[in-house]
Amino acid sequence: MIIERISDRKIKIILGEQIDILTNIRINRFISLIKERFPDLVNTIIAYSSAYCEFDSAIDMDELGRIFESFTDEEPDLGVKIVVKEIPVCYDDEFSPDRDFVESYTGLSFNEVVRIHTERIYYVYFIGFLPGFPYLGGLDKRIHIPRKKEPRMLVEAGSVGIGGVQTGIYPLDSPGGWQIIGRTPIKLFDKQKKEPFLLKSSEGVLFKKIDKKEFDEILKDDGYILNSFYMELKKVIGHD
Repeated sequence: MIIERISDRKIKIILGEQIDILTNIRINRFISLIKERFPDLVNTIIAYSSAYCEFDSAIDMDELGRIFESFTDEEPDLGVKIVVKEIPVCYDDEFSPDRDFVESYTGLSFNEVVRIHTERIYYVYFIGFLPGFPYLGGLDKRIHIPRKKEPRMLVEAGSVGIGGVQTGIYPLDSPGGWQIIGRTPIKLFDKQKKEPFLLKSSEGVLFKKIDKKEFDEILKDDGYILNSFYMELKKVIGHD
């Protein structure tokens, strides 16, 4: 682990260059320890294997060093339970403009792609690119699909896509280059709420296939409550 001091109030923590769930778990755990010991931590940006931290006052580097020393030999607790949120997705033709390419590239029928996409629980590496956009790990190798050569000028909010080895959800209307296979009626970002992001780093996501009628009903239901449950982390990452 490397801790870079950017200024007297800002640091960058680097745990490596690899993209894997265990590394991301460790970086999240280290940030949790910092939050416990530094109440003046005001901003954190987490990536795959690194994090940026900003404090409201000068950083006590001695205290940070003690956290670092106590953490280096610590192994992730894979028995801990994380929340898994069930995201309803409609994979109908009107919401899956890239289905032909996906079928051609994978050699699978689109129904099989959907079955594979909905049978796993994904791990939220971090939120980025757009407010509320989750980078999800754990995608089955059979549906690893490259990004589009030419990004779309408009990908509609709620669109579910595949980009390389990951899957994700566009929280807002935006340009984008991921292969779009479905859409959720659920808002991932709502700036009016106290907690504007629906998903958080180190949570789990399970996609649930719904039809167009269910999509429209959920879209109109302001009081819709997501189904969620807890699962041991080792069961979530067992397929990564």
